[in-house]
Amino acid sequence: MTWQDKVEKVREKMSDMEIDAMVVTALDEVAWLLNLRGNDIPYTPVFRAYAVLDANKLILYLPPEKQTVTVKQHLKSEVSNVFSALYRARQETCALVFPGLYRWQ
Repeated sequence: MTWQDKVEKVREKMSDMEIDAMVVTALDEVAWLLNLRGNDIPYTPVFRAYAVLDANKLILYLPPEKQTVTVKQHLKSEVSNVFSALYRARQETCALVFPGLYRWQ
């Protein structure tokens, strides 16, 4: 399954639940969702990153040294700074969903 297929399935579920945006914080979930692997943590194929997904866009937040041309080409998406984007998301959305029981409105 491509990462685009996975993202589309998640978006469908978000729409069913009336969720505007989802913040993916678990490293293994980011790697699975985007079909990317890394070596930031010994003996695991994950990398330090967060992702924010809404109905129209996907943003991957990586440290600047990890924002390679290869990653950007693979995703055809924005790679950004997490703090400025979360501030924008808070101003633009009605509900954000975080893993677990957290839901902001």
